Amino acid sequence: KETKSFEQSLDVVSMASNTSTGSAVVWEQKRLVDCMDPRNHQHISVLFSSFSSASTNAPNPCVSPWVVTMDYYGKNDITLGAFLERYCFRTVYQCPSETCDTPMVEHVRRFVHGQGSIEITMQTL
Repeated sequence: KETKSFEQSLDVVSMASNTSTGSAVVWEQKRLVDCMDPRNHQHISVLFSSFSSASTNAPNPCVSPWVVTMDYYGKNDITLGAFLERYCFRTVYQCPSETCDTPMVEHVRRFVHGQGSIEITMQTL
């Protein structure tokens, strides 16, 4: 069966076991995903990490790089200003690393998506 150029095939593998013989049977199904459907593009994934050279974790990051997927208009979809207020300017917010007691003002946070990067570096004036 031919697919249109804007459709992408997604393989879905199902597995069942035969209880009498103990063997596994694998079925493979194909599901088409419409790449032009805006409902399939309602999120963005970024690579996030947090680091402080003053931390006991240095030279390792306090938060190892991990992929954060943010659904548009969801819980993690906040403006840059709201992010700064919530995670940078509040002195009660602590580093999520259990071995770090360095204030968040001394941390550098980096978000990477594609060929772009945003680095948040703070300093007390």
